[in-house]
Order: sequence, then structure tokens, then C-alpha cells
Amino acid sequence: MPEITAYQSYFELMGMQATPLIHPSQTEMEVFDVLWFFMGIQKHLSKKNKKKIVVHEYCSASTPPYAKLKDLVKKIINPTPDLRISLAYKHRGTVFPIDNIPLITRRQGVHDCFFERVIYPKEYDFIYAGSALTSRKTDKWLQAFVLKFPSASFLLVGKHEPHVMKQFQSNTNIHFKRPVPIPSLRTLLATAHYAINYVPNAYPFNIQPSTKLLEYCAAGCNVISNRYRWVNEFSQNMNAGIYFIDDQFDNLSAKKLEQFNFATPDMLTYKWATVFEEMHLQKYLPGYPK
Repeated sequence: MPEITAYQSYFELMGMQATPLIHPSQTEMEVFDVLWFFMGIQKHLSKKNKKKIVVHEYCSASTPPYAKLKDLVKKIINPTPDLRISLAYKHRGTVFPIDNIPLITRRQGVHDCFFERVIYPKEYDFIYAGSALTSRKTDKWLQAFVLKFPSASFLLVGKHEPHVMKQFQSNTNIHFKRPVPIPSLRTLLATAHYAINYVPNAYPFNIQPSTKLLEYCAAGCNVISNRYRWVNEFSQNMNAGIYFIDDQFDNLSAKKLEQFNFATPDMLTYKWATVFEEMHLQKYLPGYPK
């Protein structure tokens, strides 16, 4: 999760100690003043110690299958924190209760490296900075692109399902690459002519920010996307020149892409430093520099 590294760097810059832990024990948590959980389900009885500040951050709602049922379970069984942080205000009342607990709805931040303007020789026609997953319908859109652009080269970067990779193993123009460090991803984006964002138009994918699309825009990529609720709102509010493909991919062609006026929106408000400044965390955390 890019959030964890970003938070850690920012808190340390503020003179605070921040330690990422995976599945921490109760003993390990005792030394901290603030316990910051990325939800999920909080399995620790951390509120036994009333002196600790407990933060619940929801970067995403539950994913299919049974997404809304899983959200309901989380809403019922999770303990009450001192502060909630969410990427989508629409999580309120679905993933967590509507109550008087303070809620920060933040932007999805983008690493500073994506704002660097770099030039590399083009090696790929299309890049997709995400995992090839059946739940994300990667096989559907990739097959459509291959039919429209049979000689084009594709690079997909992420944790890919073997089942999806197997479907395209005979196509030497499709390259599946494991996840890379963020600065390396920035370099890879510069080696492609177009960057693809495809998000299933279904809950919860369609109400949540697309990190890859934000990174594409910050990097100045020519962005191709399907339409869904969040990207429609983002494109309109940010005046972004994104090429939107039809549900059946009927408007997808080399000529139309070449003629389209791609436009990069002003993404400076999505820098992590700006995101943290807008959150006003000093109101909620003890020992935070005033």
C-alpha cells in the first residue's frame, strides 16, 4: 500500500516515530501512542487502553463476491475508533456506521516521482499499471484491445492471476511483469504511448478513486479509460482529456486515438504533502507539531 510508506515518511519528517507492523501482537502495540489500522477488520482489543488514539482508515470497501454482506459484517463487529479516515465519503453508513466519530475524507495521494517529466524511448503501445485479475475483467478488455490492435505491444505490471496470463501466453506482444518499486513504475509509464485504466462499473470499484489513473495523469500519460461513476466525476471536475471507450469497445481504433486531444489535468493537489496538509491531523493526534 503506497499509503503506508507515505504516512511513515511524513510523520518522520514531522519528528514523530512511525513503525509499520503486519499482524502486531498486543505486546508490540503497547509502546505506541497512536494505533493506525488499515481496515479490514480490527482483530485487536486495542481500546482496552483508553490512553491510546485508535485510527481506522478505509482505503477500500469490500470487493466481490458478497461485497455488501462483508461490509455489513465489518460495520457491525469493528470496535469504535477515535478517528476514521476514508477515501470515499460513500463508505459512511456502508463500511462503517454513521455516528459522531470524527471522519476525514482524504484524496488518494500520488508519489512525487510521477510528477517528474522524463523521456524514454517508446517500447510499448499500451501499459496497464495493475494486476491482471478476473474480478477486474482484465481478460475482457485485454482481449478487446488485442482484436482492435493485433500488432500492438502491451505491458501489464502487477500481481497477475495465472489463469489470466495463461489465456494470452501464445501472444508474444503481451508482457506480464511483476510489481516494481514506484520509481521504476514511473519509468515504465514513460516507455508506453498510452496508459489503460479499466475499472468494472460495479460496487465498490466504481465509487472509489483509481490510484493508477491518478498516477497516469500526474505522469502526463495519454489515458484511456472506460466510464464509471468516479472517473466521470474526476474527468469533469479536473478538466482531464481522457479517451473514454464504449462498453462494447466500438470506438476503439488507432485513428481515433491519434486524433484525440489528450489533456493532462493539474494534479498538484494530489501530492502526498498536500493531501496530509488538508487532513489537519494536528487536531486529532497527540504530540503532532502545531
